[in-house]
Amino acid sequence: MTEEKLIVEFGVEMQIPRDYGYVEKYLTHNGNKTQYKAITKNGELLAIVSRKYQLIENERVIEICEEIAKKNDFKIDVVETPCRVHIFLDKDDKGVVVHNSVDASYAFRIDAVVRLGATKVVIKVRDVEQVYKKHFKNAKLIVDELEEIVKEIFKKADEFKHFIHKLEVKSAREFYEDLKSLEDLLPKKYIGAVLQAIAQRRLDGRCMSLKEVYEKIASNIWSADIDMKTKVQYFDNLNQVMFALVGWE
Repeated sequence: MTEEKLIVEFGVEMQIPRDYGYVEKYLTHNGNKTQYKAITKNGELLAIVSRKYQLIENERVIEICEEIAKKNDFKIDVVETPCRVHIFLDKDDKGVVVHNSVDASYAFRIDAVVRLGATKVVIKVRDVEQVYKKHFKNAKLIVDELEEIVKEIFKKADEFKHFIHKLEVKSAREFYEDLKSLEDLLPKKYIGAVLQAIAQRRLDGRCMSLKEVYEKIASNIWSADIDMKTKVQYFDNLNQVMFALVGWE
């Protein structure tokens, strides 16, 4: 079956140059204003978004994070795609990750990060304001306050140690049926072998802790050859289940 193609021609009412080679082009159709604008960079179309969309350039966020890292002695690691950026700022075994996009594919978001061996676990912080903002209204103001928000979330990452302690003392076999709910939330390749190991140890009378389960699944997610946006979503799904099992609030 031949794929149907739809070609639409837009006019440009006005264009506003931004830093780093970006241009916002406000679109018309048949001579009438539309509700949309195009985001381009160095002449290449990146996205068509709402006129209300506030462009936050990835390069600007990286530069701010580099300054934050320098002032606070953080190690910085930048993961980039053509339109998205994920900036890890860490020290010792904890840190934060700042996410952004220039094509509306990802909101401006800041998460906590905890290192478990070679694995970086991304944890959504739910009780800190201004850590998840779509690119509208005051999103740019959040960028200006980024250093203080990073510091606050960095402190929150410390609380994860309490969660780890709770996992260490819980037997996975007691929560086997609950853990099976992960089959609806994560691809089988990340959890299948782990669930099988729990079931086998139940038969053998051996015990696997919830911490072991968590670390194995988290390692599978972190090492997977998938984009960072998907990894973050998988970590969200994993954390919701694991946090609930130990009464994390």
